[in-house]
Order: sequence, then C-alpha cells, then structure tokens
Amino acid sequence: MRKVCVVSGNRSDYARLKAVLNAIQERQDLELDLIVIGSHLLPDFGTTIEQIRSDGYSVFATSRTIIEGEDPASMTKSIGLGVMELTTLFDTVSPNIVLISGDRFEIFSAAIAAAAMNLHLAHLQGGEVSGTFDESIRHSITKMAHLHFPATVGARERIVRLGEMPENVHLVGCPSIDLVDSIPEADRETVCHRYDLDPSEPYVIVIQHPVTTEFREAGNQVLETLEAVEEMGLSGLMLYPNVDAGSERIVRTIRGMEEAGKLRRLHKYKHIPVEEFVPLMRHAAVFIGNSSAAIREGSYLGSPAVDIGTRQNRRERGANVLNVAHDRNLIREAIELQMDHGAYPSDPLYGNGQAGHGVAEILATAELGPVQKTLSY
Repeated sequence: MRKVCVVSGNRSDYARLKAVLNAIQERQDLELDLIVIGSHLLPDFGTTIEQIRSDGYSVFATSRTIIEGEDPASMTKSIGLGVMELTTLFDTVSPNIVLISGDRFEIFSAAIAAAAMNLHLAHLQGGEVSGTFDESIRHSITKMAHLHFPATVGARERIVRLGEMPENVHLVGCPSIDLVDSIPEADRETVCHRYDLDPSEPYVIVIQHPVTTEFREAGNQVLETLEAVEEMGLSGLMLYPNVDAGSERIVRTIRGMEEAGKLRRLHKYKHIPVEEFVPLMRHAAVFIGNSSAAIREGSYLGSPAVDIGTRQNRRERGANVLNVAHDRNLIREAIELQMDHGAYPSDPLYGNGQAGHGVAEILATAELGPVQKTLSY
C-alpha cells in the first residue's frame, strides 16, 4: 500500500483536491494522510479547516504557517516557516508520495520540503500561465515534481517543454470540475433565499484578490471594481480576498466604502462551501473580479464573467470571459455586455468530471522511478 500525504493550504486548493481525496479514500491500495496549513487555520479567512472536518476528512496534522503582514516580506517569511514545519511533519508521516495542488506560496513550502527530503512529489495544475508571482511558483514546483497532473492540453505541452518526461505528465483535467459535475442543481429561488438575495432581480458574484506584483495598488484596483458595481446598483455577494500580499489593502477599501454608506446590496463572506458556491455560480448574472474560478469552473458552467486586470493574464479560457483593465467605466461596460448576453454553452476546456479517479489510479500504479530528476532533452 502506498501512503499519500496531501497538503492543503487554502480554500481554493481544497476545492480542487476534494475529488482526489474522495478517490484516494475509496481505494484499498492507497493510504491518505491529510495535512492542513496556511489560511485554513485563520479566522480572518473563515477558519476553513472546520469545513474540511465537517466534510468527513480525518486531518493527520495542522500547522500555522502564515506570518501576519499581507506584504511580500511576510509572504516570504511564511514560505520559510512552512518549509520548517512541513519538514517535521513529512519526517513523521514518511509518505511514498506528497500530493499538492496549484501555485500559491503556502504550497511552495510543501514542494521545497518534499523535494529536499527526497520524497516523490505529485503536482496538480502545473503548466498553466497567469499573472502574479504564482506563475513563477507554479513552474518552480513543476521542476521539483515527479508526477504531473495538468488540467488542459496546453498545460501538458508546457510541462513537457519545461523538460519533464512525457510519460510522467498525465492529462487528467481539473478535479474541481468533478465537484461541479456532482453537485445537484438547485432552483434559483432556493439559492437566492439561502443568501438573502431577491429572486426577482439578477445578482452578481464579486471576488477580487490582490496581484502580488502590484500589491501596493490593490486597494485602488478593487475600488474601481466596487464603484462600478455600486454605480449600477447591483445586488449580490462578495468573498473577501485570500491571504496574499495586498489583501489588507482590499479589506480596508471595502470597509471604507461601507463606512461611506456604500455596498449595502453586496453581502460579504469569508468563505462559502463549494457545494453552495456552485449553485450560486449557476444562477449568477455575472462573475466579477479576478478569481480563477470564473475561468476554470465558470467555463464548464457557462457563467458570464468579467475578468479584471492581470492576475489571470494568458490563462486559457472559454468564451464566457471578458477581460478589462482596472477602470470603472470599462468594467461597467463589460458587466452590461455580459448581463445582456446571459449564459454561455458549457466548455470542457478544464475537464469532463473524471479527474479525481484518474489521479488516484496513477498515484496507486505509476512507476515512481528515481528521486533524482534530469531534463528530458
């Protein structure tokens, strides 16, 4: 039996890992050890470890790896702290494989620790392109990983071009699409009543994270978005940003607008479980901001989306996404266009709902080979 240690550091990578966690637990030839770190443990970001536990997963260990500050220095120190903490935990678990997802700084710690400890590393969602420091982290993890699970054809091609052995690069799709596919549809009235929205009018979803390479502008950038939504008189809901550098500036801007009597029609949340968030996406008039969910899950659902700024720069996307700069007039025009258009056809760009079992099968049966890596050319 192979022991797989899965590390989750935030609400977004957990949504992508759930289908894989389920598939691992269903197999007799895999043993799961789940380590929870990062913003999962922070009240300001929803203490989402409670969601993990309520979903029925046994947590092997937790570790507080976030240093307060929400700036590049605190992010960098958090990476170092994460390496130290996860080194101890990996030494305790002694896994055959460490599995991580994505491209965030919390997960970078897990990749560094696993690689330096001569552990086989498996990585979901490598090979994608985007804005921010996340792109550098993503490709760095690719060069440390031994098994790769890209979500798209283009991502697989990039991983191979980075010098990875083609036989170790498995195109499986994004496991978050598995969840989208498995969540029952709910009627619009039920969804609206659950979140105190008026079912007789359209609602929007707003999620805007800081761009770490532009963190000083995060407050001004979100101000343009929120002023556009305010000027249009739109109702809906907003999720607070992640823990990246610049998030405090976004939160201060939100609170400043609230103190000025604005944003009363936007309900704010630290976290919404994916089982409730997917139905919200299905019925939303427009998804606004810079979250990859609008591009990844949104393409599958056909959700009209307005992507703002550079955070998702060059990420593969379906026809459902319009990209605009941080300008309230351009944002307002794009929102109006998307509201007039309505839902788009479903696009399986990021998968067809079978990724979780595909990943688990490969984790159980793949020839792990030597830990030492080399370029394939």
